[in-house]
Amino acid sequence: MPPWGPEVGVGRWRRTARAAGRAWNKRQVTTAIRLYRKAAGEAEQAAETVMLGIILNNLALALDQEGDGQGARDALRRARDLLTAAEGGAEYLGPVLRTLGGIEVELGDIDAAIASQQTALELAQTRQDAEGIARARTDLGIALKDAGCLSEARDELTAALALAAGPDLDEVKAHAFTALGLVAEKLNRPTEARERYDAALPLYEKLADDGNAATVLYNLASLHDGAGEWDAAARLLEEAQARYRRAHDARGAADGSAALASIEIARGNPARARELHEAAARGFRAGGYRRRLLDSLVDLAAIARDEGRFADGERLLAEASRLATELGDPLELHDVELHWGDLCFTAGDEAAARAHYARSAEIIRNERGRLTREDEALSFFGADRTENIDRLITLSPDDPPACVTWIERAKGQELLRRLDSTAVPHAPSWPDMRHLLERLASADPDRGLLFVHYYARDSVTVVAGLRPGQEPVLAAVEVSLAELRAATADPRHHTWPTTERLLHPLITPVTSWSAPGDRVLLCPHDTLHRFPLHAVEAGGTALGERNVVSYVPSAGVLRSCLVRREPAGNQVAVIFADADAGAPLPVARDQALALAAVLTDRRWRVRCHTGRDATLSALQADLGEAVAPRLAHFAVHGFAAPGSGLDSGLRLADGTLTARELIGTRLDGALVCLGACDTGLSERLAGDELLGLVRSALQAGAVAVLASLWPVDQLSSSLLLLDFHQRLLGGQGKADALRAAQRRLRDTPVSAVLAHLDGTRQRLAGDPRALAAASLAEARLRLAAGDAAGALAAAEHATSLGASDAAEARQAAEVRERARLATRRPQTPDYARRPFGDAEHWAPFILIGDPG
Repeated sequence: MPPWGPEVGVGRWRRTARAAGRAWNKRQVTTAIRLYRKAAGEAEQAAETVMLGIILNNLALALDQEGDGQGARDALRRARDLLTAAEGGAEYLGPVLRTLGGIEVELGDIDAAIASQQTALELAQTRQDAEGIARARTDLGIALKDAGCLSEARDELTAALALAAGPDLDEVKAHAFTALGLVAEKLNRPTEARERYDAALPLYEKLADDGNAATVLYNLASLHDGAGEWDAAARLLEEAQARYRRAHDARGAADGSAALASIEIARGNPARARELHEAAARGFRAGGYRRRLLDSLVDLAAIARDEGRFADGERLLAEASRLATELGDPLELHDVELHWGDLCFTAGDEAAARAHYARSAEIIRNERGRLTREDEALSFFGADRTENIDRLITLSPDDPPACVTWIERAKGQELLRRLDSTAVPHAPSWPDMRHLLERLASADPDRGLLFVHYYARDSVTVVAGLRPGQEPVLAAVEVSLAELRAATADPRHHTWPTTERLLHPLITPVTSWSAPGDRVLLCPHDTLHRFPLHAVEAGGTALGERNVVSYVPSAGVLRSCLVRREPAGNQVAVIFADADAGAPLPVARDQALALAAVLTDRRWRVRCHTGRDATLSALQADLGEAVAPRLAHFAVHGFAAPGSGLDSGLRLADGTLTARELIGTRLDGALVCLGACDTGLSERLAGDELLGLVRSALQAGAVAVLASLWPVDQLSSSLLLLDFHQRLLGGQGKADALRAAQRRLRDTPVSAVLAHLDGTRQRLAGDPRALAAASLAEARLRLAAGDAAGALAAAEHATSLGASDAAEARQAAEVRERARLATRRPQTPDYARRPFGDAEHWAPFILIGDPG
């Protein structure tokens, strides 16, 4: 940064200040410092108070570059006081305050830095100085970032970028891009961080600003280091070091040494790493740069731990903890506590390790609670910030209540915060969960109740069983997270038998902890949310046959669902079906019309929309009514968006209802039936947050969601869902109704399905498209029953109607050919066969939320 100040005034101080500026431009930092000090003395003797303040600002910049942060801060504070008191000083006070705030950030005095930058911003706004406002907002954003106020920091930095539109403010833009990159890193968004750094680097190079360009390279190296790309990180750090040296930036060079030390640790060279860190720490300590010193102390403590020097590690972490407390940066405090826990664990002091891990987890919980935007909070809780909970679960095999408390803390925290509308998410502890179970059990005292928590780790999966009135029980099953992520979750897949064998040990504890007929609430973790655990065999029969099974994202979410139970008097339903003209679902439309008729007969107020009437605008109107629906039923095409769960959606006639948009709807107390493909699939994020249609429906107020884990057949899903709703209307609870409907579907013979199709033809007699679909379904059923001649006639009838889409036409041709071949080997038809006996037909739908 060049020296700053007006070209006014006379006297020796001016000549000396110019000489200092020339030395600065030649990168003769030590000479510049000597001359600025001389100029300051001369300006003071001449009573040039304003110019003295400006010279002190430039002196501070040079001192900071040489690594004397404390000296720089002292000079700036004096400059601030002089300009505040001097006539005409207000014109130059803003830049001095911004410089002071920047130094205070480097020294770790964040509260003072924020105060300085806020005052600078207020001065610029009073003077209507657009450039000053842009610079002040950038510097304020940097200070807020280091205070952990990430949402506010992004706001300030984004606003600064919008103001810095012209080329004269390239420096402001570069600073803002760099700071936004650092914010993205704190939010666990490496791709976004890299994009920001890539935008900043050419701007610094255009400005010939080697020091700040080196800082960007340093940050990019950090991203490569985090990804395990150590050679790429080292190359960038070496280039950064060369630039720091060209800029005569002693502090930056120390930064580079500390970063290279981290690379040496990863490469297995702890001695070299210790040497680099110790040199960097000496420089940071001498210059008063507490934040950078803290990072080196933590890394030195980790080296001491790995070398068995536990006393040295304790000493280093004690100093780091003191600095972190002084700085007030929650992420630094978290890091220190996590490393201290690792040190204690390695030294064999598990009690102390638990205490440090618990403090680390609480810090992260509180910091996450400060983030106002949901997307930021979700990405913030990255995998590296769940390590403390993972360690606590590992350390709790002999304390089941503590273990289940920490498992609960690992699941669904952001959803729970949105449901409870609290400033800090509150996950139930074991006593809270025990009370919740007792409440559930009291509603049906004649049956047992079991809540099952899963937590998948690198080597084992922890299974916790919770029953009313009893202490929790734990089982460690040798099924790893990697094995689960590699397995297929779909029973239609040819590898499903292998997957079922993998999952069987996870179901075995459930059968030992429960009796047949008991209600079982499964709370999966990570990729287990994708598996139909109720379809896994347990003692010769599927778990869903043995027990009444439902699912919950966490005990806290279940608690919120129970609070939102609607009174029985609300009898409003909205139904949407067969909305995509390009991919018709005539059997699903029949399902919707049949359901509407059943509900209407029971005096429900039903708004049923099919075909071109099933629109987003109709949905918005329905959900905007004074009384929210008790039932929202969708029999439309759905899809899961891999890698972007909030983009998953339901296809309506005039567009897609995405999971992101579903959050903003009003579903207070509703049962939401997502009778479409893949509606139960969600994107997984660290911390067991799931982004998708189910989560969005729960966040919108739904008390429970019925969703599918894989693509579903129109006919079998229609039979199951209609039976499910009939049972609900008859007074059964949701989980009981689903189990009974699944068992009935599995046992339904071909003859009964054909009778249902006769009803479909009667209800949709005027629609050739629907009649063709019904005939094609009949052909498949007759072929399954061994009635080749009947199947051939039905397939030919479907083709003759000429109303099928291209996909159905191909399917009809395939069935017709299979039937023709089968007629050569005639057999006696068996209409008692069960066409939907396999899990692929009866198991896709799961109930999530309130089971009652």
